[in-house]
Amino acid sequence: MSAPETTSQIHPSRPCRASQVPEWDAEYDVIVVGMGAAGCSAAIEAADAGASVIVLERAGSGGGTSAMAGGQVYMGGGTPLQKACGFEDSADEMFKYLVASCGP
Repeated sequence: MSAPETTSQIHPSRPCRASQVPEWDAEYDVIVVGMGAAGCSAAIEAADAGASVIVLERAGSGGGTSAMAGGQVYMGGGTPLQKACGFEDSADEMFKYLVASCGP
């Protein structure tokens, strides 16, 4: 894919060289692409650290696949914390549980 020859050939949905952009409307320290759980967390942490942040989301609202999740959070599989708390678990049991609750 070749870059446009002149700025008149620049189209917002096609890549071009930064040197071909006549001016920038805004600048940010951090650009987060996607406003799911991870994107939201990244944006919050960056802002808390003092960065200027913008989040880009292609959907009509945030949430991403996190919004479609069944809410299952399984932090197991036989971790040291589980063992210390007296829970017996294994990666195989974790897999069976997730398939049963979320599907294949």
